[in-house]
Amino acid sequence: MAEGRGDSRRGGAASQSSGTGRSTPETARQSPGIAGRKGTVALLIATGVLWSLGGVFIKTTDAHPLTISALRSLAAAAAMFAILLGRPRFLFSKVQIVGALSYAATLTLFVAANKLTTAAN
Repeated sequence: MAEGRGDSRRGGAASQSSGTGRSTPETARQSPGIAGRKGTVALLIATGVLWSLGGVFIKTTDAHPLTISALRSLAAAAAMFAILLGRPRFLFSKVQIVGALSYAATLTLFVAANKLTTAAN
């Protein structure tokens, strides 16, 4: 790539601010709640730990798989709503409906499989 073309990997013009105080597209997409690389790594570790403990909590809970699935979905919806600050819009598009039904089926089958089968040693 030529030297003056704004290759953002080398700190070219595309990755620098224009001097007007406006952010570039790269900085505009960053999440305001994560404090750099350490925060991102901490969130990834927490995600892995919580994901791994999901099966343990499902096994130890004395509730029906559909109840567990519903409560997990409610918690996920509350977390997404809080993170997105009320911005999600459901437009009833074909993609959104298929995605929602696929998520519901995946989660319900995951919980049922964990609840109704024995754990491997």
